[in-house]
Parts: sequence; C-alpha cells; structure tokens
Amino acid sequence: NGAVGWNGGWNLTNTGSGNFEIISNTYFPAMPNYPNEEGNTLRMSDQGNGAEGRARRSFAPITGGTIYAAYMMAHQFAGPNKYVGVSFLSNTTERAFFGEIASQNQRLGLDSFGAGSPASSPYVLNDLASPSNTYLIIGYYNFATRELKTKAFYRTDMVFRAEPTAWDVVVTASVGQITWVDGVQILAGS
Repeated sequence: NGAVGWNGGWNLTNTGSGNFEIISNTYFPAMPNYPNEEGNTLRMSDQGNGAEGRARRSFAPITGGTIYAAYMMAHQFAGPNKYVGVSFLSNTTERAFFGEIASQNQRLGLDSFGAGSPASSPYVLNDLASPSNTYLIIGYYNFATRELKTKAFYRTDMVFRAEPTAWDVVVTASVGQITWVDGVQILAGS
C-alpha cells in the first residue's frame, strides 16, 4: 500500500470461495534488460467456477498523452472462460483489459475496449503458478490515437530497452471508451 501517486491502498473484493494473500517484499525473477524488481505479490486462491477476484487502486486522473502499466504474472488452472490480467479504470468502470482473455484459453489479449472486443494474439501464457513460469505483461494506451496495445515477455525473454516496434496485440478503442484513466485493477476469474 505504499509508493507515490496512489490515492490510498488496494481495495480487495471477491465473489467466490477464494482468498487474497499479499506477500510483502517479493523478489521477482530477473529478466534480461529489465530492472531487478522487488515488490509485493498478490496471490489469489481458486475462486471456483463463475467467480472472480479484484484488487483495485486509484490515482489522479490521466486524460492525455500515453499511459503504460506493467505487471508480472504466473497463473494456474488453465481452461476455457478463465482470465487473469490488469484493467485500466475510469472511476471503477473497466475501460480496457490486458492479459489472459476468457475467450481464448491461455492467450494474451485485449478486452473491454468497445467495438471489436476481445482481440487475441497467438502468444501463449502457459499455466503452473510458480516463479519459473512468470511473464512480464505490458499495457499501453494513447489518448490521442486511441491505440491500445499489449506485449508479453516470458521470464527468460530479452526485454527491449526502448518501446517495442512490434506489439503482440494492437487495437483502436471505440470513440469515447477511454477519455480518462484514474485507476487499475488486477482481476482473475472464470
């Protein structure tokens, strides 16, 4: 619940039988060209079929330029209609989601961006929740062009020092879908 620029701590909710566990001072797997990071891990146990868990956190509204978000993910329990990832929020309304999308088992994709949702890539996000199966997922949104992008890196992949020239999924959000972002949420469910 620390860091600069946030409006308070994480708001955790779930609709199933699972529980959240926050593990402090986690060391993430070292990735080539990516800073060695230490942070907190949010672990969510199995919510059960048809349920989900969310962790939301807000910040001052961003209305222009480009916004990026990155997270490290390891997941378990692959199957149809399962999803795990991060969303950009306006108030508490989901405006765009990037991660494993529900419509494509173990596929990186974008969802909730308006017309044309969801969009997937051939990039496979293998399951088995362990540090040895960790992915860095990056999300991008440009307010002027309405371009929404995501890219995944497996823990041994070389991370670009500059912005990637090729992203795994690129779409254009519907007009008016994302006019400001004032929060993010981590969510997983089935």
